[in-house]
Amino acid sequence: MGNVWKIAPGRAASHWGMCRSLGCIALGWRRLNDYNTFSSEEEIQRALGGGPGDGVGAAQSIWRFAHVVQPSDLVVANQGRSRAVGIGVVRSEYLPPGSPKNPSMSKRLPHARLVNWIVDLPIDLDRFFFGIATVHLLGADRVDQIISAYQNRYPTFGPILDQLFRYPVGIEPERAIEDAFEEGVVKYHLHRRKERNQRAVQCKKESVLAKFGMLACEVCDFDFSRVYGSLGSGFAECHHRMPLKTLEEGHRTRLRDLAIVCANCHRMLHKSRPMLSVEALRVLIESQ
Repeated sequence: MGNVWKIAPGRAASHWGMCRSLGCIALGWRRLNDYNTFSSEEEIQRALGGGPGDGVGAAQSIWRFAHVVQPSDLVVANQGRSRAVGIGVVRSEYLPPGSPKNPSMSKRLPHARLVNWIVDLPIDLDRFFFGIATVHLLGADRVDQIISAYQNRYPTFGPILDQLFRYPVGIEPERAIEDAFEEGVVKYHLHRRKERNQRAVQCKKESVLAKFGMLACEVCDFDFSRVYGSLGSGFAECHHRMPLKTLEEGHRTRLRDLAIVCANCHRMLHKSRPMLSVEALRVLIESQ
């Protein structure tokens, strides 16, 4: 196991949802365009100007984020000083705002590191458990307390936490392209997630089949049964027009909230940021 860092995803974890969904941890001080341009903490401190929130602690956090944190280190995302909201494995070097690999969508927190979030469930810790600095190293005693707190709150997670904290993580920085790759490694993920109602999807497909006799993509008109014959009969994907993260618990989805789409168009809808509507993606295709 590498080092374990506490990194705050915004004040009071304001950007935790973005970091969790995009697989990253993000940092602010946006007026510094690229942390890599500074060769020391002192240079960073001079560039910040030393105002409130821009002193020695800020310079230290920036330097650690850009130069000291390493791929395969662990990150504990915190909310305030007494709650952890997630644990992940760093899987990239520092990514400045201009990097095409930087997934951050926040203007306030544009600097990023890619993170594989293994745990995204919260636990409460002792008062003032975490230090004030945005980025700081956690000692062995703090790490043990975090493990114990998670095991007490979520007893079934014990083996996963042991594997995560006690043994080498084994995630390496990006390397040169090879012609053989190891696959089939078992990975464990702990998530609390909202679930879609699959009955709604089935009812949508049945409704469209009854009305049109086929399941044609509402974006590109692709029909699996027309291309694949009986193998593709009744097959299509169903797109939820309202992103799951925006729904309150108990939200009632209606058939008009769903759209029949092919796999390619479904991927393109979710790839777009912000997510395009079905109608907008159709216009985009027709304009090509």
